[in-house]
Amino acid sequence: MSETLSPPQPPAQTPEGEFVPQQWPMQPAPPHYGAAQQGAPYGSPPSPDQPAAARPKEILTLPPLDELEPQLPISEATGQPRRDTTMLVGMGLLYASAVASAVAYCIVWWRSIHMETYFSAARMLRFTHDRPGSWQSLMWAVLVALTALVMVTAPAVAGFQAWNGYRWSRIAAIVAAVLSFLGLLLNQVAWAAIPLAVLGAVVLWLPQVSRYFGYWEAYRAPVPKHPRDTSNVVYGPLPRYR
Repeated sequence: MSETLSPPQPPAQTPEGEFVPQQWPMQPAPPHYGAAQQGAPYGSPPSPDQPAAARPKEILTLPPLDELEPQLPISEATGQPRRDTTMLVGMGLLYASAVASAVAYCIVWWRSIHMETYFSAARMLRFTHDRPGSWQSLMWAVLVALTALVMVTAPAVAGFQAWNGYRWSRIAAIVAAVLSFLGLLLNQVAWAAIPLAVLGAVVLWLPQVSRYFGYWEAYRAPVPKHPRDTSNVVYGPLPRYR
């Protein structure tokens, strides 16, 4: 049988003329209230036999901001993403390939300016029988110079763009590795540029370098700007309150 809550009685007056405030009568709690918690210490985990309605509800919270948006590893010296060690190894190999090609061309140039060593200055000149100093020999000299220029420029550009964090530098490194085989037409010193360029291209495709390129992409990403509609802005009290 359920009890009903009666309205409060007016305050009674004592013989001395003082009013005594009346209290609302206390309504007894339902029989099932707290039955599941009886005998359980405070802070103990809920029992599996406890009704779902009586179990305490957990408050769901978001993880810290560092876990939602990982911070970029910014260097205090440059204010840019910190250079990855693996990327530096790949860049060093590409630069070493460019240096080897430059040294090889210097040797070719020095030997080609002497008449007695002209035809042995580069392997591609051995297939020519032009007289040194003729226009045909000059064309071959220009071709040798262009070959060396390509071999020096390609790995240097790939390594420099890898330093700047551009992902397309890996494609440039593959192109540089392919062009390094032109060193077979120069001399044996240029052959050293081939394995250096190939190893440099392989290193730039490692997962550590891919993560480094991702840091740079996030660093260069523009700050998102949310559009705001300012066409219906009301200053002062709203019309319905005027």
